[in-house]
Amino acid sequence: MRIGIDCHYTHSKPRVTQYVVSLLLSWKNAGYFRTRENRIFCYFNKKDDLINNFPEEVEIVISKNKNNALFEQIALPMEISKDKLDVFFSPYLLLPFFSFKKSIITIYDISFVKYPKESSWRNFFDHKYRKYLSKRAAKSAIAIITPTEFTKKELMNLWSIPEKKIYVLPLGSNINFHKTQLLNFPRQEFILFKGSILTRRFLPQIIKVFYEIAKNHPALRLVIIGKDLTNPPQNIDKLIENVNYNLIRKAITRFDKASEQDMMTFYSQAKVFIYLSEYEGFCLSIIEAMNLGLPMLINKAKCLEEIAGNAALYIDSPNNEAELYTKLNRILTDSNLRQELKERGIRQAQKFSWQQSAKKTWEIIQSMNNEK
Repeated sequence: MRIGIDCHYTHSKPRVTQYVVSLLLSWKNAGYFRTRENRIFCYFNKKDDLINNFPEEVEIVISKNKNNALFEQIALPMEISKDKLDVFFSPYLLLPFFSFKKSIITIYDISFVKYPKESSWRNFFDHKYRKYLSKRAAKSAIAIITPTEFTKKELMNLWSIPEKKIYVLPLGSNINFHKTQLLNFPRQEFILFKGSILTRRFLPQIIKVFYEIAKNHPALRLVIIGKDLTNPPQNIDKLIENVNYNLIRKAITRFDKASEQDMMTFYSQAKVFIYLSEYEGFCLSIIEAMNLGLPMLINKAKCLEEIAGNAALYIDSPNNEAELYTKLNRILTDSNLRQELKERGIRQAQKFSWQQSAKKTWEIIQSMNNEK
């Protein structure tokens, strides 16, 4: 079986990078590369350090066409034709306009439909073009992989995608390195948020409520990992500066990003993980937090509840600052609750495995290859 994978978005999409590397390594460990009949072609439009993490059996194809749009619509179809693929797999939501007939795509969410201002496609024409192509890709793909039942229903309701061609495969977590030791790290007095800072994720409310609680907890800190992508801008750094000034200490720290090793330290040492959002299709941060037994405060939203199950303390409305204050203060002060959430989280995290996701993805690819 000859499988092609579009890898040209891995240099700009960390989630796609993690997804592709985890699938390839899991396939290698499962023995799918032991036969010469199975060949994997990975297509890039520029050299990428990511290639160093790929199994040596993977065949790397680097196009001379560096422009993303031209690569997608011209160079990639030519490579697909030249390599005589059986199945083409896009780990992102786009396909060439004239796509290969046996194409499979992964769609994590379609938040850009409901929240266009928060899309990474900020240019009006680029957004319209990408939105059209992504919907067209979903219609033309022979199968769609999505990580949650919530996103599956969104695809069915918003784009009228037939249920029979949507497969729900939860993603896994890479937080496994020295997990046993990390679970035993002493917790410190800080709250952790990790994720791109978007308007729908209520960071101003979190910062405001943190400030009120921190007045009476002089050691408490808030660590934020994520770029400020709010649109219209909410000037998160200015809010942080004001809180630190009023508390006369550096109570809140924000980093644009953190390495995987640093994130494991944050997850293993934080006292509470907080994540509030109006809309998500999936959330790896929640799985990572559960993996390392970090008690969580999140809001009631279909996708978040689907992922976290009973492993979190929930609030009904992120806009209700009184409720947010009460619930955050409770999880910070109730050690029995935190221990209960830790144990539930570790159990819930076992439902999310790269090995299982990779195995089922391979089975879908095989099944599509066998279709006439």
